[in-house]
Amino acid sequence: MSSTTMTTTPAKRKPNRSKEEIVDAKAARKVERETKAARKVERETKKAARKVERETKKAAKVAMSRACQVYTTRISPNNKNAMRDYSIFEEQVRKFGAGLWDKDSKNKMKVGDLWCTVVGETGHETMQIFKLVEDDHWDRESTWKSDCSYSDYHEGGSVEHRCVIRVVQVTTAHLITWEEFHEKTGWKQGYMARRTMRILNSACRIWLRDITN
Repeated sequence: MSSTTMTTTPAKRKPNRSKEEIVDAKAARKVERETKAARKVERETKKAARKVERETKKAAKVAMSRACQVYTTRISPNNKNAMRDYSIFEEQVRKFGAGLWDKDSKNKMKVGDLWCTVVGETGHETMQIFKLVEDDHWDRESTWKSDCSYSDYHEGGSVEHRCVIRVVQVTTAHLITWEEFHEKTGWKQGYMARRTMRILNSACRIWLRDITN
C-alpha cells in the first residue's frame, strides 16, 4: 500500500525594499490623499456656490415679486362708458405713446407696476399689457365717471378718489393670449376679473415680467 506525500509551497516573500522606495511609496500615498482631499474640497465649493446661486436667484425673484405688482382690468364690451373711455385711452397711446387711466380702488398701483387689460367679446378676449410710468395728481378726465361706480351692476360709491396714472404699452416675447394668461393666474375655469385687481399668483407675476421688454 503506497502513501502520498503532501508537499507545501512556501509563501512568496515580498522582496525587501530599499529605504528610498519606502519613502517614495509614502510620499505617493500622501500625494494621493492630498489629491482626494483637494477634489473633495473642490466638489464642496462648487456645491456651495450652486446653492448660493439658487438662493440668490430665489431672493431676487422674491424681491421682484414684492417690488413690482401686476394688475388686470376687464373692459366689458357691455359697458358703453368703459368702452368709450378705453377707446379714448387707446387713441392717446397711438398718438402720444402713453395714455391716462386711473388706479385701483385703493390707489395701491405704483410706478413700475404692470397693468393688463382684457378686451373683446366673451370668448374672443385679447390681452394688452401696459406699464405705469407716472403717478401724479392730474385732474380726472371729464368723460370719466366720478360720482358713482364704474360697473353698472355693482352698488358702489364714488370713484373720484382714484388717482390718475400715465401708462405706456409694452411688448412681450410672444403674443399673450387670454387663455394663457388665465391659466397662469391659476383662476378657476370661467372666472373673469370684473374690476381692477391685483394678481396674487407670484409665479404669474414673475412669468409676465420675464417676457415683457
